[in-house]
Formats: sequence, C-alpha cells, structure tokens
Amino acid sequence: MELTFDGGSSADPQDRAGLTSLMASLLDEGAGDRNALEVSDALRLLATDYHAGVDSDHVTLSMDLLSEQLTPSLDLLADFLMRPRFEKTDFERMRKQRVAAAMASSANPRSARNIVLKRVLFGKGYAGLPSAGFPGTLSEITLDEVKNAYRAQIKPQGATLIVVGSVKRDLLEKELNRALGSWEGSATVQMRELAVKAQSAAIHWVDFPGSTQSALALVRVTDGLSDHPNQIDDDLFNLVFGGKFTSRLNLNLREDKGYTYGAYSGLYRLRRAGFHFLSAMVKGDTTLASTQEMLKEIKLIRSDKPVEETELAAVKGGELQGFPARFEKRSKILSELSGLRAEGREPGWLDRWYRHVKDAQQAAIQEAALRVARPEAYHIVVAGDRAAHLDSFKSLGLPISLYNAEGELLEQIDPVVSEVKEDRRPETPKEVDVAPKVEEKGSR
Repeated sequence: MELTFDGGSSADPQDRAGLTSLMASLLDEGAGDRNALEVSDALRLLATDYHAGVDSDHVTLSMDLLSEQLTPSLDLLADFLMRPRFEKTDFERMRKQRVAAAMASSANPRSARNIVLKRVLFGKGYAGLPSAGFPGTLSEITLDEVKNAYRAQIKPQGATLIVVGSVKRDLLEKELNRALGSWEGSATVQMRELAVKAQSAAIHWVDFPGSTQSALALVRVTDGLSDHPNQIDDDLFNLVFGGKFTSRLNLNLREDKGYTYGAYSGLYRLRRAGFHFLSAMVKGDTTLASTQEMLKEIKLIRSDKPVEETELAAVKGGELQGFPARFEKRSKILSELSGLRAEGREPGWLDRWYRHVKDAQQAAIQEAALRVARPEAYHIVVAGDRAAHLDSFKSLGLPISLYNAEGELLEQIDPVVSEVKEDRRPETPKEVDVAPKVEEKGSR
C-alpha cells in the first residue's frame, strides 16, 4: 500500500532544507492514543512495515501488511495522517538524528558530489537542495514549522493511494471510508521556482584532502518528465552508452582501463527538471584520465562510433525479456504503478513502451545520442583531493570553482594560473567509501 502526496522537499524554504523530510519522519513518532514506543509495538504485533519517504516532488507513505490485518493497519495509518502528536521530545530527538545523519553524509565524497551537481544545475531553486537537508538548516527548524508543513502537505485532495494484494476493492473502499472518511482538505504547499543555473561547461571541485579516490560526475540539464515521443529512444540510447554493466562507459573505464569498479550513466527525471549524468568512483591518480575518457565516449557515440545494430539489439533484448519480471512480485507491481503516477501516465503506457522498444530502429537511437550527448554542455563535478589532482584539470581550459560539501561556493580559480590566488580550502573529512542513500526516486 502506497499513499503519495504532491509537494515534497521542493516545498522547503531555502534556509530550511530538510523540513518536509523531518515532518514526514515524525508522523509515526506518536499518533492518536499511542506514543512513539506504542506505535512501534503496534506495528510489530500486526507484522506491518511502515515507511515514509520524501523526494523533490512527493511525500510517500507506504505499508506492507497482512491482508487479514487490513482494518487495524488502516487505523494506524489514519492516526499518522490525521492525528500525529508532534511531541516536543520526539521532535528534538528526531532532529538531532537528522543533523547527525547530514553530518555523516557530508563526509562522503559521493554525497558531496551529488549535492554539488544539483546546486550547479539548479541553484537553490526546485531540485537544487537535498531532501535530507544540511546540519545548519535542520538545526534551525522549529516544531511550529514542522506542524505548518504537515498542514500544508498532508491532505487527501490530490493524493493517490495504490494497493496491490489479496483484498477485494469493495472491502478496501469500505475500510478506507471507515478509517479516513472524516479526513478532508486540499494541500496549500508552494514549490520553489525552477532556476536552471548552469549554462556553460565548467569544473566544480569539492576538496577531500588525502582521499585515495575521487567521486566524479559529468552532468548536463535535460527535460523533466513529459509524455513526448523521444523519451523511450533517449532511454535506449543511455542503456547503450552507460546504463548497463556491458555498456560502453563501463567497458571502457572498468574493463579496459581499470580506473574504477563501475562507471554508469543515467537520465534523471523529476517533474519539472532533469539531467543526464555520467558517474564513477575512480582511483585518485586517474581522475583526469577518467574525465577525458568520459568526454571521449560522448564524442565517439556522436560521430566516429555511432550506436551499432548489435548494441541496440542487445539492449532491446534485455529490456523485452526482462519486462515480465517487472510484475512478478506485489512490490514490483506497486513500483510500476507508482512510477506511472509520478510520470502522469495511464497504465496503457506500458503497452506503448513495449511496442516502441520492440520496434526501435538504429537511426532513431542515434538521433537520441545527438540530442542527449552534447560534449560542450557537460559540467565536470569532482569530490577528491584538491592538492593532488586539481592542477591537472587546468589543462582542460575550463573555469574552476571550489565548493564545500554542502554546495556553497568558496572560490573561483583561473585555469591558466598555476597557483590559487586565495586558499580557502574547505575542511572536509577524509572519504568514507560508503554508498550514499538514494534521496530521489526519479523515473526509470
């Protein structure tokens, strides 16, 4: 069971990043007649799993429950939705946990890279700030602000409930009306304006002194979610280029060069914005070489080494043969329906997707390569050892900017000057090579 509200973290004020995520995490920390521990005990006794998630566009509450426990589980959900307690002690405890998690995230080069690349592309507008927030913004959030965020976002009008399982629709509707029939209201949440910031390509660096690896990404702005005929072709191009283990990017940087354990690319789409990215954790002393290889692959697929029929056939075969597996479990069916909802599509889209992939031609996928892979448009974002590797990037002749792990600009460097004019190096901890949590759903 998944209940989704429009709004998400892009409704957070710029100086309160993490507000919506903190609010959602508090919904089950005491609700109705139960305190936080009693809620936890009730979920455990019902064998019901509950989770709250937030991305740029949505707040999503999900339950995995036994069909015979539908009634008491819905009663708990109704308490979370309509009667959260928002006790001061729970708020302060959860806020401290969130601050600690944000501090740990800032010590991770991949997390810092991901924060900076979004700031580079979108500034502090829509999609520009992490849903989890920063230690400073989280520390400033008040309990009243959390309550206001709840009143603005958690409303039934416009929300979508998806249920997959062994329950009849008439019984489900009866129980929903019983548990939630008195719940009413429309959301009043306001999203931050989209402010596409990045124009011309540049180098953006986050310093991690002593790090033996660099978190590298090449990224450019693309369209957000829309029902245009090119989206499937663009996705097929990306699968050939870097979306699979056997794609060109990984075969080059991992299998041929040995620079990384894995290099991938993706088309990340939110409702109002998107971007194409190439990413890898690479050996520190191969940071520039890895960047050059990524740029080379972008140029090759546009001209000297276009998409081949064999590559397209392999990608199409994998997608079509894997299609049934996307519906083999209840959780996967729910994920498919949730994705359709996020993209604003009807279920018939899945049939159109299948037929489009089956009939896709090499010429159309090569057009997608020209449309998406534009080498002059990619920003280079690196989280790595500045002292050891930054000077080598001056050979690219691009402007260089230095940031801290929260995406704040510290200084700019003339690429033709050998010495930095002003040293304001951010004091960032050494890398902890742990994969960051995925904050945003995006689309397939």
